Amino acid sequence: MAATDLQAFAANGGDATMVGNKISEMQQVRAHIARANQLAEAGGNPHEQKKHVDEALKMCTDSVELLTLSSRASLALHNNEQVIMDTGKLIKMDRSNIPALALRARAYYQIGELDSALKHLREGLRHDPEHKECQKIYKLLRKVDRSLKNAEGDWSEGKWEDAVSGYKGALKHDPDHKVYQVQLNLKICEAYKNLKDGAKATEACSKVLAADSRNVEALLLRSEAKKLDEDFQGSLNDVQEAKKYREGDRGIDQKIHEAQKVLEQSKRKNYYKILGVKRNASDREIKKAYRVLALKHHPDKVKEEEKKKSEEIFRDVAEAYGVLSSEELRPKYDRGEDVSGQAQNQNQGGFPGGFPGGQQFHFHFRL
Repeated sequence: MAATDLQAFAANGGDATMVGNKISEMQQVRAHIARANQLAEAGGNPHEQKKHVDEALKMCTDSVELLTLSSRASLALHNNEQVIMDTGKLIKMDRSNIPALALRARAYYQIGELDSALKHLREGLRHDPEHKECQKIYKLLRKVDRSLKNAEGDWSEGKWEDAVSGYKGALKHDPDHKVYQVQLNLKICEAYKNLKDGAKATEACSKVLAADSRNVEALLLRSEAKKLDEDFQGSLNDVQEAKKYREGDRGIDQKIHEAQKVLEQSKRKNYYKILGVKRNASDREIKKAYRVLALKHHPDKVKEEEKKKSEEIFRDVAEAYGVLSSEELRPKYDRGEDVSGQAQNQNQGGFPGGFPGGQQFHFHFRL
């Protein structure tokens, strides 16, 4: 219709050159739209679709059809900022444009802004409660929202296992969500670290790093998780890798220093291994392990020919207990500080609580 009007304008003495240029532009726009639609229907390359749409938009900036095509192609390319900008224009032109509201909701969801996504979907469903695209997305997002809110409530109360379950539930509803793969697995990693489960914390952080290899927070958390499992070299490697991406962070410098000291310490005398407990052992587990080993290796309880070896073992066991049972020394030891001198003063003979049956034995170290 516009081409016909332009031709009539030229026939009545109008500028024929201008008319010819306008008609040529219109033909180019139609060709780009046709090709973009053809690619979209065939599930073609979104980069190619966007290329044709962008060329057409240069000549027809406010076309609803073109802005919609641009939004769909940008969404497929995860260019969410472009989607939000294009759909913003569409909604400004027509606040009841439901496809634009749905596309905008998808873009907000892809960048992790769930509340904004739900807000736009509710607006779309207000105009048309039966709109299939809005209904489908809304149902998914409501499931994710419930899982996240439950997880966040449990997190705030320190219910780490329940929080993990909630975050995993959100990921299960949408396992391909790029932002949540990072954000929620970071939460899962930290929760497992709080539970002193190094293996599961490491696994969760590794999922983050598979999606974002330069994620400093994941590297630092995984370093702590590996330390729980006594992978001291791996712990140092992770914190050194984090330093590459945050060179001016003095806090990371301190973590590198501590990780190096812990690694060096592990090559000398490992108090946790001496007692046969994990690095995340509770005070009760440490005391129990000490009592068993001290009873087994106490020089007064072994044969004469075994006394020398038992004295050495008993000395190490007592020294290990002296550090790991101390609220002051254990944190220092865990940071890689040398506490051996202080350890010997912690347990200069005597068995905590005595042996079963009330019998008391004493052993004074020959230092």
